[in-house]
Amino acid sequence: TELSLKVEAELLGQYDELVPGPMPGQRARPLPINLDLLSYKAKQAMIAGDATEAVRLYKRCVELDPRDGRGWMGLARYEMKQGNSARARALWETGLSNSPDNPYLLQAYGVMEEKLGNYARALELYTTATRVDSTHAASWVALAMLYQRRRRVPEARRCFEAATAAAPGSYYAWQAWGVLEESQGDYDAARDKFKASARANSRNAALFQAWGVMEARLANYRTAEELFRRGLAENPKSSFTLQAWAVMEARRGRTAQAIALFRRAIELRPRDAAVHQAYGLVLKGAGDVAGARAALRRATRADPRHAPSWQALGALEAEAGDADAARATFQQGIWACPAAPHRVRLFQAWGVLEARAGRPADARACFRHALEEDPSSVPTLVAWALMEAAAGVPVRARALFEVAVGAAATAAAAASVWAAYEAMELRAGNAREARDVYERGLAASMAR
Repeated sequence: TELSLKVEAELLGQYDELVPGPMPGQRARPLPINLDLLSYKAKQAMIAGDATEAVRLYKRCVELDPRDGRGWMGLARYEMKQGNSARARALWETGLSNSPDNPYLLQAYGVMEEKLGNYARALELYTTATRVDSTHAASWVALAMLYQRRRRVPEARRCFEAATAAAPGSYYAWQAWGVLEESQGDYDAARDKFKASARANSRNAALFQAWGVMEARLANYRTAEELFRRGLAENPKSSFTLQAWAVMEARRGRTAQAIALFRRAIELRPRDAAVHQAYGLVLKGAGDVAGARAALRRATRADPRHAPSWQALGALEAEAGDADAARATFQQGIWACPAAPHRVRLFQAWGVLEARAGRPADARACFRHALEEDPSSVPTLVAWALMEAAAGVPVRARALFEVAVGAAATAAAAASVWAAYEAMELRAGNAREARDVYERGLAASMAR
């Protein structure tokens, strides 16, 4: 007890009042309704932007019952938002020392570790959560999505099966499973999962947006439009649905309709960098370079950490013939985006710029930086391979393509890599090598 008091004093000393540690046997646990009310008020205070009040209430939850995980979870999430990952981790650990079999704490802690790139620790926490409570669907879904991101699709499917068996009414589990099947090219299976999600919750606007995006990619435009309309009927303020619909209209060549939808989305979320970025790309495609540049600059101001906006703006400057402006833009984006997954895109785009400028040494340096951030970045591997082929270094190009086909996470991505590999051999006049690549790619697709 004395040690616990000292540990928690160190953890929570930054707050106005000290939260005492657990005192076994000293008092009975409070009525659940009291903790429910406190937790609810704390959550509402955080949503309203009153972090001081939220922290005070979460601290009170811990004081009343250290074995209830909600107070620890709220405090840890607050610290994470403040960028204090070490303090957040210490709070998670202390919460689990009081409630070691709490799947909610384990799963939420795993989410934090995954965001920080600590995949092994996240896997351990998710797995523990499913072991202590095999009916906790959220833990199964989190584990499934981690496996999916790590390209372990069979394990991801088994986790989704467990999630939906434990909670057949979990519309999010069905939706996430549908997204997995879509990524693997099994569109009928994806539709089945999306339909199951709709049966579980017919008012989930996010489902209809995701489903509509899939149908739009398959050129089933009428079906996609119906799904987007259904999503907006449930949530008229969904800028994500408006953006997805706008992108589809742009792809169909209906620029005026796309611009009208983007303007509605921007009116709803003027600080959403992704909406401004997508709008800029549509304007660029329509030939409005000045309008595109303005939209992309608004995107970088709205969220300087949104790497796709910097990438798109840099690419626009490169295509406009201003390589120095493009380089400066990519550099600004790299400085603004501290997270490795986002910097990869910028280094890769910068490498492509240098390759096209006839500066292979600089291009290789950029590609190496990208792969240091993510060794499995398929776009980087393919871009580098194509540069080496153009530079007359086919051995290195083939080696990079071999790595890329092994790193491809989805059937569609793998097929794209094999096609680029085959095209490279054909351009070099290597008909026999091209045929060999084609046959290997065909065999690989049948084995998936």
